[in-house]
Amino acid sequence: TMMSEKRPELVISECDMSDAEEFVVQEAAAWRGVPDCPSVAKAALKLVSNAPGGACIVFAPDEELQKLTKYAHHSDNGGMTQRLQGVHVGSTEFAKIFHEFTSHTKTDRWPEDYDDPELRGRPKDGVGALLNTSGFRVKCAVKLEGLPQSANAWSCVGM
Repeated sequence: TMMSEKRPELVISECDMSDAEEFVVQEAAAWRGVPDCPSVAKAALKLVSNAPGGACIVFAPDEELQKLTKYAHHSDNGGMTQRLQGVHVGSTEFAKIFHEFTSHTKTDRWPEDYDDPELRGRPKDGVGALLNTSGFRVKCAVKLEGLPQSANAWSCVGM
C-alpha cells in the first residue's frame, strides 16, 4: 500500500453573493496601482456566478499570470482567445461569449454552425479566461497542466 503525503486540508467557507463580492473587491483593492481593479473583480465574479455550467476565471496581476505561462495551454487552438481580443470583461460581448462557453452541449464543443468560424466544433474546455487587472483576457479556454502541488489537500473532490 502506498500512503498519501499528509497535507493540511483546504478550508472552504460558504458565503452569499454579497460576501463574495466584498471579499473580491477587498482583495483586488490590495493590488496597488490599478484603480479599476475592484470593478473588474466584481465583473468577473458576476460572470462566474451567472454561468449556466462549470466556470472558472483566473484573475490576477500580469506578473502573477506570467507564472502560469509554461502550464497554460489552449484547449481550442486559441479560438476563444482570438475572439475576445480587446474585449473587456465588463462588456455584454464578453458576457455573451463566456455564457456560451460555459453552456453545456452534448459534445462539449462549440456548434458546427456557430457564427464565429474560428470556434466552430472546437472544445469548450478549461479555465474560461486568464484575466488581467485591467479586465482584458490574457488567454482563454485554458488547460492548466503540470502545476506544482498545492500546499493544501482538497479531499474527496474530483480533478
